[in-house]
Amino acid sequence: MCEVFSKNARRCMVSIVVVFGVLTLGMPGKGPINLSRKGGGEIRRGGRTRLIRPWFLCKSSLKMGSPIPLPTSSSSLQRSIGYRESTKPPEERLRILLEKSQNFPESKILDLVVKNATQLSQGFCNYVWLINPPSDEKLNSSSRVVAKVYSALHSLRTDRETWGAVDRLASDCGLGPSVVFDNEIGIIHDFLPGRVLEDKDMLKSSPTLVPLAQKLSRLHSTDIPSVYSSREPLIWDFLTRMLDEIVRRETHYKPHQKHPQENQSRYIFLSSNVLRREIEICEKILRPHHFPSVLAHGDCKPANAMTTLSETIPLPSEPKSLPSEPKSLSKESNVSTEANSVYLIDFELSGPNYRGYDIMKLFRKLPGPERDEAMREFLNVYIEESGPGVPDVEDLMRECEMLEPLTWLEAVVFFALVLHIKPDQETEWVSLGRSRWQNYLKAKQKMLDHHRLAISDT
Repeated sequence: MCEVFSKNARRCMVSIVVVFGVLTLGMPGKGPINLSRKGGGEIRRGGRTRLIRPWFLCKSSLKMGSPIPLPTSSSSLQRSIGYRESTKPPEERLRILLEKSQNFPESKILDLVVKNATQLSQGFCNYVWLINPPSDEKLNSSSRVVAKVYSALHSLRTDRETWGAVDRLASDCGLGPSVVFDNEIGIIHDFLPGRVLEDKDMLKSSPTLVPLAQKLSRLHSTDIPSVYSSREPLIWDFLTRMLDEIVRRETHYKPHQKHPQENQSRYIFLSSNVLRREIEICEKILRPHHFPSVLAHGDCKPANAMTTLSETIPLPSEPKSLPSEPKSLSKESNVSTEANSVYLIDFELSGPNYRGYDIMKLFRKLPGPERDEAMREFLNVYIEESGPGVPDVEDLMRECEMLEPLTWLEAVVFFALVLHIKPDQETEWVSLGRSRWQNYLKAKQKMLDHHRLAISDT
């Protein structure tokens, strides 16, 4: 008995020494691990420091709805700065954004401005306020502006060095509102009186169809800013980043675990395995067609365009006058005055992307016959504005229809991620995801039909 006890004691002592050595000296070639008083620590690998926690503290390290940690990338330093800012309450970040813009030099005035700000929307990619500055001679600006604060999800999907790049370009080219100030927290731009477009504004009879086609064509014809190191379509990167985050979160929370037998089939289309398979199918089909990558909006739904042609949004103390013509549009410009009645907004996801992805997202919710008629009218104007090098209407129609599945699949992946971020609204996200999934399956079949036809023609 004594010998057995002695051997077990020696083994226990050896194990303790080994564990202590790993924690203090580190694994061979991987550097030391230093634990803090709270149980945290860090490990240095390849010149990069990564925070760690002991296994016995990891169980509660992630809670449902907790902030999204950023994936490692070449621009992790820039992106992590914006993400740390976004852990503060939106109102506090709004105050910091306004303060850094230097339009409100006095603290009391700034407090009043933030208090009286009108929240226009509270989305996942940003928080938006209408700022009504009080009349004061000390202010650098007395005009109304829109202030937008970026969210953690915005940081997850995009690189810090690209933030505001297309907003500034669109401002200079008269394609969007004039930018007043922007940094890693958010962006401030001029307020445009008007209303956002709806699906009905995409019908052939709508007066906004032609000016919108002109504006989108001009955006697609503009050179891609140098901050984008590649012309690779960003949609694939967006899908990958969101899917990676879903995979990471699935290990901690699966909605159907609450009622496995009842709910598992309801959520299967939102699982990472299904989404990854569909992304791979789309990529395998679409990549060989080499559709052009242009400077695209990235989220070109009707609600991300505004018009001044009709009645305006009922906002408090709204001026009766319409915005003046952008500085960059001169009398010699080929763009009609009518085109200046429509502006693109919300360029957070802009950059290199498929032109057909932008166009299809405008029309995808219209019924079949009405959609085809409106799209042909839109594409005729788009092609005329674009100049040489753009295919004819029918070829561009096929290109758009082949890219339609991506517009729905991106939305499915988005709601699958939001389901993990805000699980308390589970029913809503599942419902929205399911409707997008059904539309994706219909569009996918049309994509496959076009692909088979293209193969048979060659």
